[in-house]
Amino acid sequence: MKTMDVVVIGGGIIGAFVACKLNKSGFKRIALLEKLEIGNGATGQSGGIVRVYHSDPLLSNLALEGFKEYQAECDLSEQECAFTRTGFLYMESTDELSHLQRECSRLSANGAAVEVLSIQEGTRRFPEFKWSDLKAAVYEPDAGYMDPLLATKALTRKLADRGVELYEGIEVYEILQEHGQTIGVRTSAETIYCPHVIICAGAWSSTLLTDHIISEKIRSKSIQFQVVKLQHAPRTGFIDSAMDLYSRPYRNGLTLVGLPVDEWDIDIENRKSIDLDQERRVLLAAQQRLSHWGEVSTYGGRKSFDAYSLGGCGIVEEVPGLRGTIIASGFSGSGVKIAPAVGNRVVQLLT
Repeated sequence: MKTMDVVVIGGGIIGAFVACKLNKSGFKRIALLEKLEIGNGATGQSGGIVRVYHSDPLLSNLALEGFKEYQAECDLSEQECAFTRTGFLYMESTDELSHLQRECSRLSANGAAVEVLSIQEGTRRFPEFKWSDLKAAVYEPDAGYMDPLLATKALTRKLADRGVELYEGIEVYEILQEHGQTIGVRTSAETIYCPHVIICAGAWSSTLLTDHIISEKIRSKSIQFQVVKLQHAPRTGFIDSAMDLYSRPYRNGLTLVGLPVDEWDIDIENRKSIDLDQERRVLLAAQQRLSHWGEVSTYGGRKSFDAYSLGGCGIVEEVPGLRGTIIASGFSGSGVKIAPAVGNRVVQLLT
């Protein structure tokens, strides 16, 4: 009979950091279970943007905590993450400038490198964008992007060296309980007995909690981004709140650019090629934001998915009615930058 202190379900970047923080906090017998391969889900398809400012202070706090840990190389070096510093602009199109300024002041007081740009300053410093319909922008000079798959694999190798047991190709069928107390998991290989289970399975998380109302708070949603070669590529990453357009430098002189996809509750077991209509929408939006368009060559992209939650901030809490089981999921595309902070929150719940 196999017994563990904690079972972590999900071998993406959230699960890896949860296992890492538990291990560092003193939990000895930890099993990390992944139904396919490490990083196979949303982590391996993520654009990997790492920034701090969000309009929601809760997300800003989590992102700042994660950013500081990445910068300090607490668990991973910049080389292991393949972190590339590009700077990042958040373009604001509404009149809520007082909130933006207060949030940036608060973040700056807590150590974040953020500055508010007026339209005039934005136009002067970043002439590659059209600014006429915007109200202001937040610029983060230290922000950039990382390779989430590379980082997750590097972290799980370290976990294995520390004695964490990693299992790939093992699916969890059921969380076992007695009188509302978690006692283990039934998997495709064996039953593992444990008092604590942490569900970090992204869009698969709700399938393990079908008898619990919390599963209704997490939904799967399509994500797609394009890879293009622009004659006049922007120097920095950006999010355009007017059109929900986002972009960052890619590799070999290419640019990643995307828009949200309004496809919910999708078949996450059936990955598809990119939607060319969505590609056209993305290119049209980019043309409207960039000052100089010129020649554009397309190099495909990725169509994937992530777990989204009500409010978009994710869920890190004990499952009601199931003592000892914590869900850490539904981070709505923000999981990479906040993963260290999520790991810290799980430890706080268990200690």
